[in-house]
Amino acid sequence: MLRKLILGFGVVLLLTASALAAPVGCWLYFNIPDYFDDNIDIARADIKQLEHLVLEYQERKHFYPLSLWELIERDPIDMPVRPIGVDVKFTDPWGQGYCYDPNQLHPKTGMPLIYSEGRPGRKKRITNWD
Repeated sequence: MLRKLILGFGVVLLLTASALAAPVGCWLYFNIPDYFDDNIDIARADIKQLEHLVLEYQERKHFYPLSLWELIERDPIDMPVRPIGVDVKFTDPWGQGYCYDPNQLHPKTGMPLIYSEGRPGRKKRITNWD
């Protein structure tokens, strides 16, 4: 009788463990690669640099640039916006262009949206609003 009770408890424990392992395994499969991807940190740093340059542009001209390319164009009227010695990157570590939407402003900060689509195959944007 005790053997059947222990065996029954073991089966219940095994089924419970397997029911918990499936969702945890799925979460790990989809999230762990992002923790070890240095390209995500590089993209975040690039986006922060672009955000800084967009803010400098806005402070100098009193409006946001219409595109990221305006950050490196020389304006004949005033000084160039791009600081000397700053290497501006317009493509993320995966070779995709950074996206910029001056019409989509953060509700609290008023900062335009700058983002990368992230690693190809993953639908996880990396934005300056994160």
